[in-house]
Amino acid sequence: MTRDRERGGEVVFALVRGHAARVTRQAFVLTILAAAGCGPTFKTLRDELAQGAPGAHIPGVPFVRQARNRCGPAALAAVAAFYKLPVTEQKIADEVFLHSINGTLTIDMQRFAQGQGLWCHSGQGTAEDVRRWLDRGVPVVALLRLGALHGGRLHYVVATGYHAGRERFIVHTGYLPNRPMSYAAFERQFRDAGGWLLVACPPERVSWPLSAEGHNDLGVVYERAGKLDRARAEYQSAIEADPAKPLFHFNLGNVLLRLGRRAEAECAYREAIRLRPAYADAHNNLAGLLLELGRRHEAHNEAQRAIEIDGPRAAHYHDTLGRVLLALESYPAAVRAFRKAVEEAGRDAATAADARLGLIEALVAAGERAQARAERDRLVASTADPALRRKADELVK
Repeated sequence: MTRDRERGGEVVFALVRGHAARVTRQAFVLTILAAAGCGPTFKTLRDELAQGAPGAHIPGVPFVRQARNRCGPAALAAVAAFYKLPVTEQKIADEVFLHSINGTLTIDMQRFAQGQGLWCHSGQGTAEDVRRWLDRGVPVVALLRLGALHGGRLHYVVATGYHAGRERFIVHTGYLPNRPMSYAAFERQFRDAGGWLLVACPPERVSWPLSAEGHNDLGVVYERAGKLDRARAEYQSAIEADPAKPLFHFNLGNVLLRLGRRAEAECAYREAIRLRPAYADAHNNLAGLLLELGRRHEAHNEAQRAIEIDGPRAAHYHDTLGRVLLALESYPAAVRAFRKAVEEAGRDAATAADARLGLIEALVAAGERAQARAERDRLVASTADPALRRKADELVK
C-alpha cells in the first residue's frame, strides 16, 4: 500500500544557525535582557497571573539548556519533556541537526515531533496566534530573528506564557529559563523571522476546533498509533469539512481497508479517483483491494492505470502489477513487472526487498528455479530481515 504524504498547512523552510562562541552567548543574553527592559520579573508575572491577571502561563515546561548551535533540539527537547516523552536533546540533535550547515531546518523540527506520535501544527502565524495557543495550554516553539547585536541570526525559543496587562511574553531562550520579553520585541523578532511557529502535543489533548487539514493530520497520528477507529472518525470529519479534497478520501480508504471494511474502502478510493482521476496512489491501492476481493481483471486495469500516470511511487505500482499478474497466472509478465519494481526501488532497500521476494515467487511459478535461487541469494545479501530471508528460502525449496 502506498501513502500520500501531503499534509495541511504551510511549511516554512528556514536555516537556523546556533551560537558559535562564548562571546556570542553573552551577546544573546544581553539581547534578551534588553528585550525585557526594566520590566517585571518572571516571579512577578507568574504571581500576578496566578491571582487572575489577564494572560496564561503553562507551569512545568522544563528548561533545556542548549548545547552549542543547538537551539532547535533544545526547544524540541523541552516540549518533549513536558509531555514526558523519553527523548533527549542529544537524540533529537542526532536526527535533526545538520552539521553541513551548522543548523536545523524547520521542516525537520516538525518531522521529528510527528515521528514521536505528536499532533503538530506549523507555519506562519502572528503573536496573537502564539497567545491563542498558550491559552489552550500548549507551549509554542517560535522562530525569532535576533537583533543587530547578535548578527540578525535566527533562533528558536519556547514560549510558555504571556501577561496581557504588562504586555510581556515568557520564553525559554535556550540559555535562560522563563525570561520576560516585551510584546514589541517579541512581535518584531517573530515577524522578522517569517512568523514561523510549531505547536505539538499528544493527539488526546486536541480539544479545540480544527480545520479540515487539522482533522486529517490528527487522523494520520491516530492511524500511525494503530488507533484506527479514531483515525477513521478524524478522516470523516475532514471530509465533512472539505469533501472536495481527494487526499482525505484516500486516507479514509486506507484506514477502512485496515479495519476490514472493504466495500467502504472501495467507495472511498473511487471517490478520491473521481475527484482526481490522475491519482496514482489511489489507483494502486484500489488495485490491491480488488485483488483481495478476487476481481483480478479490474485489479489489473487499476494497476496499469497507476503505472501510466507515472506517480511518485513507481516501484510500488510495478510491485502491485506483478502480484496481480501472478494471480492471473501470467508468469513471464509478472517476472518483468517485479524486475521493474526492483529497478525503480533503487536505494529504497525495504521496497526493493519486497519486490525481489515477489520476483522470486514469479520465477518459481515460471519454472525458472535457477534464476529464483540467484535472486534469493541477492535478497539474503541485501537484507537482515529474518522473515524475508525465511520466505525466500521457502519459495525456492
